[in-house]
Amino acid sequence: MRVCFDSLCFASNRLAEDGDDENNQEAVIVKDISVITSEEMATTSSGEVQTALRERDARIAELEAQLRAKEEEKVSLRSHLDMFQSVFPYHQHNNNPLNGGGGSVVGVGGEGGVGRPRKQRAQGISAEPQTLSTIQELSQHKFPTYPKNDRSRDLIKAAILDNDFMKNLELTQIREIVDCMYPVEYAAGSLIIKEGDVGSIVYVME
Repeated sequence: MRVCFDSLCFASNRLAEDGDDENNQEAVIVKDISVITSEEMATTSSGEVQTALRERDARIAELEAQLRAKEEEKVSLRSHLDMFQSVFPYHQHNNNPLNGGGGSVVGVGGEGGVGRPRKQRAQGISAEPQTLSTIQELSQHKFPTYPKNDRSRDLIKAAILDNDFMKNLELTQIREIVDCMYPVEYAAGSLIIKEGDVGSIVYVME
């Protein structure tokens, strides 16, 4: 023990036997207490952070997947809308009183529809049937089929799948096209079709 008064200090050494049982008991109790070191605290904190980061990354991946699905759905709906607008008949409302008797407004839908400007790109030609009678006629019409060997069928199917437009057809439609194609012979040097021409016949060189 050390006692100091201004510049004077007095010190004395405490003997080991001066300690009482209570102090010894306290010393034993202190020895039995488990101490959490800073390294263990850092390890525990790091594990919790890693778990939180994994949960965050999983949530981000889930939200990104939902966003991609929404974008694909939006693109699909926009494509269907453009297709319907290009197929449905539209009417010229020349006698609309809102127009003051002059000009025209292009409307979409039936006679009772409200006229509104139509997109320019929606005005086009579509090969889709526009009336119920046309659909029924096509469904009841039987196209002639022609027998072919396996080599010819595989060649025609490969040519269809190699086409940028026809490769999106269903397998049933492709099979029907293969069945309906017929052989034609041309003399050497004949001009069948040239690039840039408008044609409605599919040619496959065999």
